[in-house]
Amino acid sequence: MSEHSDVNFARGLGFMAGVLVKHQNEPLCGKCRGLTKTAHRVRERMNQFEQSSEKRNLPVDIQELYSGAKEAMYGLHLSDEPVPQKKLGNCNLPDRGCFVKYSMAFFENIINGTQPLE
Repeated sequence: MSEHSDVNFARGLGFMAGVLVKHQNEPLCGKCRGLTKTAHRVRERMNQFEQSSEKRNLPVDIQELYSGAKEAMYGLHLSDEPVPQKKLGNCNLPDRGCFVKYSMAFFENIINGTQPLE
């Protein structure tokens, strides 16, 4: 990874940690299988980043952002028995919408350097 992509990863992780921390207490999202799966995917990406990155080269403020986001990701309180809220008819966001999954797609675009969602 380049220094720019490492910085983007740390910033994206901060974004995702914020989304997941906030939504873990949301009445529907907090119990949803989508949130749990997404949290696990983000943690996997974080582990890959840890193994392949030279985080020592990140600016101090970005290192602090990354450390806080990492702590938040491991501090999530995920449901032991998540349910597919959309399939059960509990979540009625339009057009297969999902706050968490859309956020994950945005995160993936940031870290892959691809075009953002439109």
